[in-house]
Amino acid sequence: MSASQAINVNDRPCIVEVSYYFVANDVGYALGKRFPDPDEDLLRLSYGTVWAAPGLPRGRIVFSVARIQSVVAMIPYVLDGIEIFFLVEKPGLQMASMGGFEEEDNEAEDLEEEVALST
Repeated sequence: MSASQAINVNDRPCIVEVSYYFVANDVGYALGKRFPDPDEDLLRLSYGTVWAAPGLPRGRIVFSVARIQSVVAMIPYVLDGIEIFFLVEKPGLQMASMGGFEEEDNEAEDLEEEVALST
């Protein structure tokens, strides 16, 4: 089973159905087929929330796995005999990379201070 990945190509998001992962010169790469660009009118009218790509993925692309922004699902739907794939995304890599405050682990030091105070 293949996985779909959201990546950037020329500063534009695109969805790739990955078929194969490999390593070359200590760098991870993926090989896959690109889904067609989304219906621009539907994307604009939905304020960027409905990504609907008409047709099956095509055209091979090789890219560094470092370019993967998220793992997504492309759900097929047939409308008037035309197969359309809708993007379904779950927060993951983007949320993890947002950063924030990370507390230092000083548990061992706190325990040493407690032992020193109790003696």
